[in-house]
Amino acid sequence: MKQLLLNTAFFFLFLQTNYSQEFANKRVLINDLGASIGNNDIQNVEDVVYAKVLNGQLHFLAHIDEVLTLYKFENDQVIEIGNIGELSGFVVDAFDHDGDNLSDILGHFQIKLGVSETEFADQSNPATAPLEGRIYRAADYNNDGIVDILSRDLTFSGGAFTETIHVYYLNDDQSIQSNDSFFSSSELKGAQAFDLNQDGLTDFAYIQDIFGGNRLIIQMNNGNGSYTEQDISVSNPESLISANDVDNDGDLDIIITGFNGNDLNVLVNESGSFSNAQKIVDTGRIFSIKTADMNNDLNPDLIYLENESFDSLKASILISNGDGTFGAPKTVGKVQFEGVSFTNSFEQAAEDWLTIYDYNEDGNLDVFVNAILEQSFVVFENRGVISSAKQELLDKKIEVYPNPSSGQFVINNIELPSAVTLIDMNGYVHPIRSDNNRLDISNLNAGLYFLRIKSKDNEIHNIKIVKK
Repeated sequence: MKQLLLNTAFFFLFLQTNYSQEFANKRVLINDLGASIGNNDIQNVEDVVYAKVLNGQLHFLAHIDEVLTLYKFENDQVIEIGNIGELSGFVVDAFDHDGDNLSDILGHFQIKLGVSETEFADQSNPATAPLEGRIYRAADYNNDGIVDILSRDLTFSGGAFTETIHVYYLNDDQSIQSNDSFFSSSELKGAQAFDLNQDGLTDFAYIQDIFGGNRLIIQMNNGNGSYTEQDISVSNPESLISANDVDNDGDLDIIITGFNGNDLNVLVNESGSFSNAQKIVDTGRIFSIKTADMNNDLNPDLIYLENESFDSLKASILISNGDGTFGAPKTVGKVQFEGVSFTNSFEQAAEDWLTIYDYNEDGNLDVFVNAILEQSFVVFENRGVISSAKQELLDKKIEVYPNPSSGQFVINNIELPSAVTLIDMNGYVHPIRSDNNRLDISNLNAGLYFLRIKSKDNEIHNIKIVKK
């Protein structure tokens, strides 16, 4: 029993080894996009490649010079399907809008209705009446199972912007049932829809851009056609808003950018009331924020795209500690960048410069980045969590193969003599048979094990192996 306790103690010490999230070098998925680049390498903000699931399969929508080109990802390669027509503004979302089991593409001013898996027809949206402003978000705001529309109507009069947010509740035939309006005497930015208190009702939040006193406005959905507004002072954010349960208390917290779009801040959701913004990390100007579980520990991590230097955009990740705090930022990868031609809906386009999706179906979420100045769309593949010890082994080119194996492993490039120990997931040390650099665990049950290697200079390394 004492031996097992000692072994278990070692196992938990092993679990405290430093780990890092590793990503592969940039892989180009689509090149030669043909985007028009202006003077001084300025790109059009509306030129974006979107990663969307259409009809249950990953597709890419290249929106270049207002023309949509459809690609699908199949057998580890991108296949161009072809031009599916023009679309003004941005792609808002893709889902089955009309209930025919075919995915449709929602834009600012129109919808592309799926006729087949590769063909789309144009329709104004909703079908029976024009909207005020441009479509901005799609969600079920009245919990009737039908996707509704949030639009922004921006006007300029008397030297100032005024803006209204409309929530249009749709009928099953896509006609307008009713609508709610939220008026501001100033420009509104970054409207996003979330179920912030996890009550099954879609809430939304936006920035009210007031000189000298910017506000984060949160509209909590009461479920009866009314909303309860919260008004929080924020430090001149540049309209980027995201949300996830970063402190694991069952409701969604809000993540926003800080002054001039720099830095990441969190507003903690405390039973429906939000704290003041607390800085998470210092950054350059951020163009896109995503939250996702990148290391499969059930905690939402932060991924963001920042203008690190004059000539590049850097994708970075903050790994969550599960309590509202995060580890140090880690670089995922970089793409070329000089600047963009801004529009008043810049933040909606820029949010799709960064997309998170497990495109190679290996259980790890990958990071897509628009590299328009490189005329390409790229991915940084997530290799998963690698321990510092394992990374050191990789650097030294020590290999254990085949892995997984039915029981016979070879340890390559190991310095002899070395002590080899095998530990299971319960911390139990198993006697093993080894012959120089060969390992035989055929007698053990299938499962995950940790191979502990103590080199002749007393360096200890741990490698994960799988017995089939």
